[in-house]
Amino acid sequence: MEVTYMNENEKRKVGNRVKSIRVGLGLTMDEFAKKIDSSAKSGTIANWEMGKNAPNKKRLKKIAELGDVSVNYLLHGTGLSLKDIETLENKFVHSPSELSEKDKIAAKDSAAELKEVSLKFYEKTINDISSVFDADNLRNLSSSELVLAHSMAILLFTADKTKNPIFSTKIGSLLSLISFSISKKDKTILNETRKAFDSLIIEISKINNRD
Repeated sequence: MEVTYMNENEKRKVGNRVKSIRVGLGLTMDEFAKKIDSSAKSGTIANWEMGKNAPNKKRLKKIAELGDVSVNYLLHGTGLSLKDIETLENKFVHSPSELSEKDKIAAKDSAAELKEVSLKFYEKTINDISSVFDADNLRNLSSSELVLAHSMAILLFTADKTKNPIFSTKIGSLLSLISFSISKKDKTILNETRKAFDSLIIEISKINNRD
């Protein structure tokens, strides 16, 4: 029996949290279903993640156990403000012996919520990038290269697919300027970023040649 008292928006939010837990565990829908109970199928998981329906109480409890979160988080999120999170962080750093069981649960739920937000951002990033760059050229990019590609994708939208010839020059100059004020360790990262930028500029030129 599925939970029926949720409205559509609540079901979508629960679905997002379930998906975040599954993805965080590195499981396919089929693998995740098998860990919940013998009657759950990949289609069951898909329906939850799309917000078509929601898990019943027994399944919610199992999902919470798998994700090391509270059932309350699955249903409602943390409800923590930025100030609450900062207070919790200070307790962990400066007075861990004073942490209550409630604090520990809140910390786990807060970490899960951060993963949920990160997953949403990642999916939006991939969608934004794919709308500009050829998907075949994105498969082997590292996470830092994807971040750079996302920034470039946004700039490309703003600059009308960079009909502006000084687009790449501006970014190249920015990278050079940064290199004068960072540590040796950071320069290594910057050099990797520059290489990623150069390879993506080649992709941009292909786009312009198609227009």
